[in-house]
Amino acid sequence: MVRPGLKRKTPDEEDYDPLIDGQREWDLEEKLNSTNYSATFVDVRDTGEGFGLAELQRDGFRNPLLFKNKTGLGLRVPSESFNVADVKLMVGARRPVDVMDVRTQQALVMTMRQWTDYYTDPNRDRILNVISLEFSHTKLDNYVESPTVVRQIDWIDRAWPPYLREKQMDALNSMDTMFYPKVRKYVLMSVADCYTDWHVDMGGTSVWYHILRGRKVFWLVPPTERNFQLFEQWTLSGRQDATFFGDMVEKCQRVELEPGNTFFIPTGWMHAVYTPEDSLVFGGNYLHSLNIKLQLRVWELEEKTRVKRQFRFPLFMQLHWYVLARYAGCLMRREHVVPPREEGEDLAAYAERMAEYGTELKNSHQPGQALTQAELQGLRLLLQWLRPLPPNRREVPADLPEPDRLLDDIQELLQEHAADTPDAACTGAPVIRWPAGMLKEAAGHVRQLRGGASAGGRGRKSGGAARPSKLPADKFIHRRVRCRLCEPCRRQDCRECVFCADMVKYGGHGILKQCCIQKQCIACSLPAKAACFLCRDARKFNEVEKEEDNYDPDLDLFECGVCWRLLHPDCVRQLETADFDPAFVTADLRSDQMPNYWCCPVCHHAGKADQLHPRISKGLKMLLKLESEQVETGQAGGRAGKENKTAMVGAAASAGYDSDNGADEPSIIVGDGATSTAAATSSASTSAEVKPVIIKITTSAAGTATVAAAPNHRASAGVRGRPARKRRRTAKARAAFGSDEDDSDDPDFYA
Repeated sequence: MVRPGLKRKTPDEEDYDPLIDGQREWDLEEKLNSTNYSATFVDVRDTGEGFGLAELQRDGFRNPLLFKNKTGLGLRVPSESFNVADVKLMVGARRPVDVMDVRTQQALVMTMRQWTDYYTDPNRDRILNVISLEFSHTKLDNYVESPTVVRQIDWIDRAWPPYLREKQMDALNSMDTMFYPKVRKYVLMSVADCYTDWHVDMGGTSVWYHILRGRKVFWLVPPTERNFQLFEQWTLSGRQDATFFGDMVEKCQRVELEPGNTFFIPTGWMHAVYTPEDSLVFGGNYLHSLNIKLQLRVWELEEKTRVKRQFRFPLFMQLHWYVLARYAGCLMRREHVVPPREEGEDLAAYAERMAEYGTELKNSHQPGQALTQAELQGLRLLLQWLRPLPPNRREVPADLPEPDRLLDDIQELLQEHAADTPDAACTGAPVIRWPAGMLKEAAGHVRQLRGGASAGGRGRKSGGAARPSKLPADKFIHRRVRCRLCEPCRRQDCRECVFCADMVKYGGHGILKQCCIQKQCIACSLPAKAACFLCRDARKFNEVEKEEDNYDPDLDLFECGVCWRLLHPDCVRQLETADFDPAFVTADLRSDQMPNYWCCPVCHHAGKADQLHPRISKGLKMLLKLESEQVETGQAGGRAGKENKTAMVGAAASAGYDSDNGADEPSIIVGDGATSTAAATSSASTSAEVKPVIIKITTSAAGTATVAAAPNHRASAGVRGRPARKRRRTAKARAAFGSDEDDSDDPDFYA
């Protein structure tokens, strides 16, 4: 079969050689053992200590980087015991997955349950591989964080409007429901003997690539103009079976990756990949300002080889317009992106929202910041690329009303910064950014929706700012418990996160009272005493019983994410209510967020399915706030070293629950000392119940954190008052069970 051109590549996805085994005219085994691929392009380092944005600004991002250990990179991934079954648990057993049959080159679609059954079967009758699985907006998203330097230069993080990212609710990569380029986090699951033929990653993206399990073998060729010409000829020739591209170029390097290695591939590097054993890999694609020239060169190559749109970087043109707009906004105080008026929003509310938007943007302005030579060259090339395009090919975003004026401003900006020196530009902080307040608001909204493809939220009220949906009054809420079976439950404390640093057994003061961030349970179970609201029977199945052939979900116990009642589907089916259709009791109502979780038929019938409250660990939400502040502090502070932050912790009772240990969620406000102290004073004066505690948290670019000495006001934080509060909640729930009162609009459904 002839390759039609470059195919879309996620982080080194296994888009296999197009020939059935045995038709190649070159021997793969010989390429694995040959000494001809001994160039030394890759910079190998033991750890990421000392590596940061300042180094990339000074030396550029030209050669691949291989870190044998992820220490110092700020990268967060699950432990080595994490497996494909855990992926299924986090993204959902019914999540569709694109699979490629290596030998026949047939594209298949399987569910994660089917893929897991295949992957764990020792007697495989064919070689299959997941081409790509982008897992943003699923529970797995909370357990994987890209390296700090990637978050500091990724255009999606730095330039894409936060108010568009917060609209993304669908975990699938459908262009119809995509509000930003969803290419930032992939999980690759390859079986032994998979081979990916030579390719360049889509849109000229750079790639970060972490080997969690298994091994990978890479062949790498540098992005010189001569090599691009040879690659174009090789791609269009249709004779990939006759020639191994690494033999056509002057220099090629083969490098082997082991478990725990982290690999950075810069823009435009041509590479092929072989999988010697079953592997599990995390990675992500990103565009940035350090290699704009090569990114546009790869785009040109994709145009010449007529790569189909669905195989290319999504929203590629729009992203470049937003990048130019942020340069003009941050360096010239000229904002070009205007959020559109939402449907049904009145003019007064829109004007108020725009005023708040303008106030926030002032916090991102940093005139006087110098630009690197790579940025100056890249911006000039962007002007040369965009100006000649006719209006129908520019693909200008709808919220950028004056693109020509933006191009004129960038031309003026280049003239102003023509004399910038490299020393002045190497600050260790990115130039473009959105205000920290807008990023936190968007991050909080998006992370709340990470409960699977079907998770919904309340969204934004007309004319109001986006806010995470809150849990209702806890009349029927049950605190979930650890499953003791999932991979995070079985791992050890990392001793590096802010929660470990606060633990008394590791020398902390026990203020935060959260388990290790790496041990947040992903399959929290219903408590042993949980019973059906209708029949009062506590029968339910554990995770082992659910895997048996005779498992009947209609007899299991499910918790509704809207009304929080515990019900057996079979009990709901037996209700005799005139307005209720028993056909609503179907498998489609069950959610993959966590075990025994659904939108009950009654709430679904009442049109409340979009109010399904996603469950998210409170420890994770606390950590996300700290991590967001860490990256933004690197911008304002102008260095990649340690930054001191003061966090105000107030242990106010929350309406939700903690899925790990039942503790109430402390609220954290991170900022400088003066701001946090003022916030603490104000909070203490306005609330008699909440007595905040001032603690000092020191975090580094690597993501490690320590908690400095601070008073341990356990009693004032509400710890001693918890048993009584728990008794009051139990009494309320018991009273509710015996009454007809309910928060729902139609409580008679359960009568």
